[in-house]
Amino acid sequence: MRFSIAFVTSALAALATAQSAPNPFNIPTGGLSMSVGVPTTLSWAPTTEGTISLYLRDGPNANLNPGIALVSGIPNTGTFVYTPTAANSNTGTAYTIEIVSDADPGLVNFTPRFYINTGSATSTSAAAADPTDASNAMVKKSFEA
Repeated sequence: MRFSIAFVTSALAALATAQSAPNPFNIPTGGLSMSVGVPTTLSWAPTTEGTISLYLRDGPNANLNPGIALVSGIPNTGTFVYTPTAANSNTGTAYTIEIVSDADPGLVNFTPRFYINTGSATSTSAAAADPTDASNAMVKKSFEA
Protein backbone atom coordinates (compact mmCIF):
# COMPACT_ATOMS: atom_id res chain seq x y z
CA MET A 1 0.00 0.00 0.00
CA ARG A 2 2.84 2.40 0.82
CA PHE A 3 4.35 1.76 -2.60
CA SER A 4 1.05 2.74 -4.27
CA ILE A 5 0.75 5.96 -2.29
CA ALA A 6 4.36 6.89 -3.01
CA PHE A 7 3.93 6.13 -6.69
CA VAL A 8 0.75 8.19 -7.00
CA THR A 9 2.30 11.10 -5.08
CA SER A 10 5.35 10.99 -7.33
CA ALA A 11 3.23 10.91 -10.49
CA LEU A 12 1.10 13.85 -9.32
CA ALA A 13 4.22 15.88 -8.50
CA ALA A 14 5.62 15.24 -11.98
CA LEU A 15 2.32 16.29 -13.55
CA ALA A 16 2.21 19.48 -11.48
CA THR A 17 5.77 20.34 -12.55
CA ALA A 18 4.93 19.76 -16.20
CA GLN A 19 1.86 21.97 -15.98
CA SER A 20 3.75 24.79 -14.24
CA ALA A 21 6.58 24.87 -16.81
CA PRO A 22 6.66 27.94 -19.07
CA ASN A 23 4.83 27.67 -22.39
CA PRO A 24 3.82 23.99 -22.00
CA PHE A 25 3.39 22.19 -25.32
CA ASN A 26 0.07 20.56 -26.24
CA ILE A 27 1.11 17.05 -27.22
CA PRO A 28 -1.35 14.82 -29.08
CA THR A 29 -2.24 11.43 -27.61
CA GLY A 30 0.42 9.06 -28.90
CA GLY A 31 3.09 11.77 -29.14
CA LEU A 32 4.33 13.99 -31.92
CA SER A 33 4.45 12.64 -35.45
CA MET A 34 6.28 14.48 -38.21
CA SER A 35 7.23 13.72 -41.80
CA VAL A 36 9.56 15.51 -44.22
CA GLY A 37 7.59 17.93 -46.37
CA VAL A 38 4.41 17.73 -44.29
CA PRO A 39 3.42 20.85 -42.27
CA THR A 40 2.93 20.16 -38.56
CA THR A 41 1.22 22.62 -36.25
CA LEU A 42 2.99 22.94 -32.92
CA SER A 43 0.88 24.38 -30.13
CA TRP A 44 1.49 25.42 -26.56
CA ALA A 45 -0.13 27.43 -23.80
CA PRO A 46 1.60 30.83 -23.94
CA THR A 47 2.60 31.73 -20.39
CA THR A 48 5.45 34.18 -20.97
CA GLU A 49 5.22 37.76 -22.23
CA GLY A 50 6.78 39.01 -25.43
CA THR A 51 8.37 36.91 -28.12
CA ILE A 52 9.70 33.35 -28.25
CA SER A 53 12.12 31.32 -30.34
CA LEU A 54 11.87 27.64 -31.32
CA TYR A 55 14.83 25.30 -31.90
CA LEU A 56 15.01 21.76 -33.31
CA ARG A 57 17.54 19.91 -31.15
CA ASP A 58 18.92 16.40 -30.76
CA GLY A 59 21.52 14.60 -28.67
CA PRO A 60 21.58 13.34 -25.08
CA ASN A 61 19.14 15.07 -22.72
CA ALA A 62 21.93 16.26 -20.45
CA ASN A 63 23.91 17.69 -23.37
CA LEU A 64 21.64 18.60 -26.29
CA ASN A 65 23.25 19.79 -29.50
CA PRO A 66 22.62 23.48 -30.25
CA GLY A 67 20.36 22.44 -33.10
CA ILE A 68 18.83 24.82 -35.59
CA ALA A 69 16.55 27.81 -35.12
CA LEU A 70 13.14 27.08 -36.58
CA VAL A 71 12.00 30.62 -35.89
CA SER A 72 13.23 33.52 -33.75
CA GLY A 73 11.49 36.47 -32.14
CA ILE A 74 7.89 35.63 -33.02
CA PRO A 75 4.94 36.76 -30.87
CA ASN A 76 4.02 34.16 -28.26
CA THR A 77 0.62 33.28 -29.75
CA GLY A 78 0.76 29.57 -28.91
CA THR A 79 1.10 28.13 -32.42
CA PHE A 80 3.70 27.68 -35.14
CA VAL A 81 3.60 25.58 -38.28
CA TYR A 82 6.81 23.67 -38.96
CA THR A 83 7.55 21.70 -42.12
CA PRO A 84 10.53 19.35 -41.65
CA THR A 85 13.03 19.28 -44.53
CA ALA A 86 15.30 16.45 -45.62
CA ALA A 87 18.31 18.67 -44.83
CA ASN A 88 17.25 18.90 -41.16
CA SER A 89 16.11 15.30 -40.69
CA ASN A 90 18.09 12.14 -40.10
CA THR A 91 16.55 8.68 -39.98
CA GLY A 92 16.77 7.23 -36.48
CA THR A 93 17.54 10.53 -34.75
CA ALA A 94 15.32 11.48 -31.81
CA TYR A 95 14.52 15.19 -31.80
CA THR A 96 12.99 17.65 -29.38
CA ILE A 97 11.72 21.16 -29.98
CA GLU A 98 12.82 23.75 -27.47
CA ILE A 99 10.77 26.88 -26.82
CA VAL A 100 12.68 29.83 -25.32
CA SER A 101 11.26 33.04 -23.91
CA ASP A 102 13.18 35.86 -25.58
CA ALA A 103 12.47 38.12 -22.57
CA ASP A 104 14.08 35.59 -20.20
CA PRO A 105 16.20 33.04 -22.10
CA GLY A 106 16.45 30.96 -18.93
CA LEU A 107 12.76 30.04 -19.25
CA VAL A 108 12.63 27.12 -21.64
CA ASN A 109 10.54 24.05 -22.30
CA PHE A 110 10.83 21.01 -24.56
CA THR A 111 8.54 18.67 -26.45
CA PRO A 112 8.83 14.98 -25.73
CA ARG A 113 11.30 13.24 -28.06
CA PHE A 114 10.05 12.31 -31.53
CA TYR A 115 11.38 11.02 -34.86
CA ILE A 116 10.90 12.66 -38.25
CA ASN A 117 9.73 10.28 -40.96
CA THR A 118 12.15 10.74 -43.84
CA GLY A 119 10.46 8.13 -46.02
CA SER A 120 12.73 5.33 -44.86
CA ALA A 121 11.58 5.05 -41.24
CA THR A 122 8.36 5.35 -39.31
CA SER A 123 7.75 8.56 -37.40
CA THR A 124 6.90 7.85 -33.78
CA SER A 125 7.25 9.43 -30.41
CA ALA A 126 10.56 8.68 -28.72
CA ALA A 127 9.42 9.52 -25.19
CA ALA A 128 9.04 5.89 -24.19
CA ALA A 129 12.52 5.11 -25.49
CA ASP A 130 14.18 7.62 -23.17
CA PRO A 131 13.01 7.37 -19.55
CA THR A 132 15.30 10.27 -18.53
CA ASP A 133 13.51 12.65 -20.90
CA ALA A 134 12.78 15.91 -19.13
CA SER A 135 9.91 16.81 -21.45
CA ASN A 136 7.66 19.58 -20.35
CA ALA A 137 9.81 20.42 -17.36
CA MET A 138 11.03 23.93 -16.64
CA VAL A 139 14.76 24.24 -17.07
CA LYS A 140 16.81 27.25 -16.05
CA LYS A 141 19.81 27.57 -18.34
CA SER A 142 22.97 29.43 -17.48
CA PHE A 143 24.56 31.35 -20.27
CA GLU A 144 28.27 31.96 -20.30
CA ALA A 145 29.83 34.75 -22.32
